[in-house]
Amino acid sequence: IQANMHIYFYRSAHASWHTPSQAPDVVRPLEVHRVNQNWLENQATSVQRLTSNNWNQPYLALDGTDADQNAQDTVTWFPGQPSSYMKFDVTGAATSWKQGSPNYGLLVLATNENVDGTDL
Repeated sequence: IQANMHIYFYRSAHASWHTPSQAPDVVRPLEVHRVNQNWLENQATSVQRLTSNNWNQPYLALDGTDADQNAQDTVTWFPGQPSSYMKFDVTGAATSWKQGSPNYGLLVLATNENVDGTDL
């Protein structure tokens, strides 16, 4: 089995309250992780996965509880990169789902999201 996820990134931008010098262009490595906990879109927040259940840590613990520790794939967004699809190899997740593991989706995150700079 081979599975890829394609996400279209329109462009990078700085927050409206920042000037370009406050939010310079930065390289953004993007990881995709398999989510391991049930959650509902209309209830999930940075802290809660369900109204009565929290994630193990805010924004999902990457320790195997909320989401897999190891990334399925890493793709890098470069400043000035034109709007385009980015391809992530998610074969490992698709294989585990095919073998009976529950499908709670995938988490995409920038590994340096706490670095001030342009966002996707």
